[in-house]
Amino acid sequence: MTNYTLTRLLYSEDEVIFTFITSLLKRESVAESYYWAYELYYSGTEIFPLFWKIYLDFYATHNPKLEGYIKEKEDAWKRDKNMRHIAYIVRNMFRLEPTSKVFILRQFLASGGLPDRIYRGRRPTWLHEYDKVYHNMLLSINKGQLRNAVYNMKIILESTSPDELHSILIKYYSGHNDSIDINNAEEQWKTRVHNYDFHLLISIIVHMNEPMNDINTRCLFISPTEKDMKAIRWIADESISEERAYKTFRKKRLYPIRPTIGSFPLARFGFEDFKQETFWYWEYYATDGCPLWKERLVRFSGTLDHEHKKIVFSDGDNEDAFYDKYGFDFDEQSKDIQDMSLVDIGQTDWNIWYYSIFDGEPIVDLPTGFSYLY
Repeated sequence: MTNYTLTRLLYSEDEVIFTFITSLLKRESVAESYYWAYELYYSGTEIFPLFWKIYLDFYATHNPKLEGYIKEKEDAWKRDKNMRHIAYIVRNMFRLEPTSKVFILRQFLASGGLPDRIYRGRRPTWLHEYDKVYHNMLLSINKGQLRNAVYNMKIILESTSPDELHSILIKYYSGHNDSIDINNAEEQWKTRVHNYDFHLLISIIVHMNEPMNDINTRCLFISPTEKDMKAIRWIADESISEERAYKTFRKKRLYPIRPTIGSFPLARFGFEDFKQETFWYWEYYATDGCPLWKERLVRFSGTLDHEHKKIVFSDGDNEDAFYDKYGFDFDEQSKDIQDMSLVDIGQTDWNIWYYSIFDGEPIVDLPTGFSYLY
């Protein structure tokens, strides 16, 4: 069974996520990036875990100051639940130059990638300070061979805790990199607010392998404009005066899903006829997975019929009230409105998405036919 979930405005949730990431990295329209972030946020998707994955994959390498900024905004959101904190994170991610190394190295491991070097001969003196289990990883880091480093990290973590591995890395870098602040590095590890330990460890070795001139050490953060915030508040408001619910789509669907995301394993690929499935069962796929739609269904005393992929109500009055408010009549919308989420997307090789965003060659070539995992 495909994991297909529709968002507030009936986009496929996974496609919104990948389109949001694409819009951030391409840096063409901050308004579009806001739009996708808030489509997820108002649908009830947990947005901060996604921010952390995006940060580690694409921004941590050259923009380590962004980590503290995201923490600050997440802490503020936890206190007051104000939606503006989301905009601040999106605005500052959008303005920064992304890099692909951490992301590609993670995909290299996901594809079953293997090392391309075997280290033989006399070991350097400094390596004698470490247990043998760490030797191949540390030699790989020392030689700048990061594909081998992450492969060996993965093997080490099968029998070693992330905390222990982090300590080994800090010990190594304290003797090989004059720029590292040991106390700060240890404090950042202890105070991390996400659960992506291996992801973070990969980002650390990639960051430490970069030339200091490429690191943005004095990052100045900016605020969204009042015009931005006004547009975001408009996105948040679904009501269109006294017009019927189906007219919401015409006013609130502003951007189409990007077709280059076919390099990811989309839920739509699990259907024989994706468009027909969406037309016939949109209520089911919205209320089965989307927190916002689940709350709406409960509010009108509705339940899910999994066997027939439909929603049922306790009485006709509740059913009528639900459809009066949320009957978007998906199949009766104009084709251009439908195509914002139902646009044809073919399954494509990993490099189609990569080269639509990044100019340089990837740190590792992934196998032909590989689809990214996220």
